[in-house]
Amino acid sequence: MFHKIRTLQSKITISFIIFFSIMIIIVGIVFWFEGQKNEYNKISSHFDIICEQVQSIDRFESHFLKDEIVREAFYETKQSDYLSARTSSVENIYEQIKILNQNKKIKSFQSKKELKALDENLKNHEKQFIKIYDLIIHRGFKNFGVEGEMRKNIRQLETIAAKNNINLIKILMMRRYEKDFIIRKEQEYVEKNQQLWNTLYKEIETQPRPEDQKKEILKVIKNYKNTFLELVKTEIRIGFDNKNGLRKELSLTYSKIIELAQKARKETREEIILLENKSKTTLFIVLLTSIILMISFIIYISRSLTKPLKQISEAIQEVVSNDFTKQKKLSLPNTKDEIGRLSNNFAFMIDKVYQSIDKISAQNEEIRSQAQIVENKQRSLTDSIRYAYQIQQAILPERENVKKYFSDFGTIFEPLHIVSGDFYWFSGNEEISFVALVDCTGHGVPGAFMSMIANVLLNELIDEKKLDDPAEILELLHEEIIYALSQTEDKNNDGLDIALCKITQMTDENFEIIFSGAKMSIYYSDIFNNIVELRGIRRSVGGTQNNRELNKPFENHTFIIKKNAFLYLHSDGLTDIPNQERKKFGKKRLVECLAHHLDLSLSVQVQKLKDELEVFSDKNILKRDDITFVGLQI
Repeated sequence: MFHKIRTLQSKITISFIIFFSIMIIIVGIVFWFEGQKNEYNKISSHFDIICEQVQSIDRFESHFLKDEIVREAFYETKQSDYLSARTSSVENIYEQIKILNQNKKIKSFQSKKELKALDENLKNHEKQFIKIYDLIIHRGFKNFGVEGEMRKNIRQLETIAAKNNINLIKILMMRRYEKDFIIRKEQEYVEKNQQLWNTLYKEIETQPRPEDQKKEILKVIKNYKNTFLELVKTEIRIGFDNKNGLRKELSLTYSKIIELAQKARKETREEIILLENKSKTTLFIVLLTSIILMISFIIYISRSLTKPLKQISEAIQEVVSNDFTKQKKLSLPNTKDEIGRLSNNFAFMIDKVYQSIDKISAQNEEIRSQAQIVENKQRSLTDSIRYAYQIQQAILPERENVKKYFSDFGTIFEPLHIVSGDFYWFSGNEEISFVALVDCTGHGVPGAFMSMIANVLLNELIDEKKLDDPAEILELLHEEIIYALSQTEDKNNDGLDIALCKITQMTDENFEIIFSGAKMSIYYSDIFNNIVELRGIRRSVGGTQNNRELNKPFENHTFIIKKNAFLYLHSDGLTDIPNQERKKFGKKRLVECLAHHLDLSLSVQVQKLKDELEVFSDKNILKRDDITFVGLQI
């Protein structure tokens, strides 16, 4: 009969109809057994869901206790994806218990007892977790809860200590022990802090100072002590891990719940196994019949489909192995069905491919030639820029030359694109020294050209013309750049921001610094080890500006600095570095970093700043601008 049917589709369709009809008859025989089995499987699936959701609750609680409670956003909103997911899992378990209690078949199972015990333990687990949640909210994190109050108190204590000549080292040690306890959860750090409080109490009590001042200081110390001890108490109540505190109770309840759920699931599966044993003989007959039918079907398909497809596959492999380099007559099937038509279409396609190979080869050769030209030009351009980088490096002051006039000198110089629009400049003798940091418009090659122009003009105004007034130098620099770039005619808006300092030694211990700045600040350390910022005016050097800015002259700021104090200059590329959340590093964070390391050498300070920038940006954020930082120890 099949020989009279020409199309392959018709042959496969008739074979499938016969195979399907026989399978329907066989399936009908075991339908009743499968119906019973499905009922038990439903019960088992509900217990599977309960086990899965119980494990999910444990996982969500673990993530919450590990990750969520150390996020400030959680304490702001009191919302958590982990808590929402946990609540959903708990509700799902209650729903499954309700469905199982309504099932008539489960009443005959031993699982009924486990189901009741499971419900009771789950409610107890909920009460324990709510207690832990309330304690976590009470404990808080960073600026929230008890920890927030503790941080507020220690900051207040640090402020009072700075104003009232209190031993700041002990306060810093308090912070250290506080952090050590939060990280390691060890009692010894509580005891160490207790010793520090007692010592600090005695020192303040014995120091000659007004009584009201003593009371204020002791009150702040007591507030910090109380909040720290409250935090310790809360941590102990919660538990440091699953082996103590409420977390231990929560873990034990969870173990009981999962034990009950798994036991009930096991009993249900044993019932399913008993049912399966009863239908084993029938299923064996179904399997044997199916195998015989499948073998028959495979033999038929092999004769009708596999053999001719194998011929086509071998023809394809032969063409591919020759890499289309030579045309050859192929052995293809010649049947009257769809495979025969596929064979004819393949032969036609191969003929067309060979006709197109020569044309494609010629086009590929042309593409390779053009690509090589582009690559050569790109390499030449990059080599030129790298050579320009060497030239730019040559104009920067040498470290040893600067250190002849200062105790120490450190820099960060990181161009955005090989060459930089930033540069730092130095000129000095035994009496007077000039230090400048310049941020030219743009970066890369355009910025580098501007930096070369600015460098030449600074050399001319200070080294050649011997000008020594920083504000006057900036005014003349402004005029020279406008003239050099023909900005009055071309309306060119390129310019630069600059911080220029004149440093004069007045006595062995005192130095006078005159600073003038164009949209740039400087920082220095005073006698109290504070970092002080001096800002330049909001006017650039060069470029077209509005009348109000043009009428405002550059200003000099004069101040006295002690020997071994620090002076810092930086471009805005440093404070504009973003982190993962697109927040800038900022001046505040820069000042905090400098102030924190004032007791270190300048080279170490520079390295600490680099480390801070690297941690803040997480090495994954692209820089926006050239970065330049200069530090001097007078």
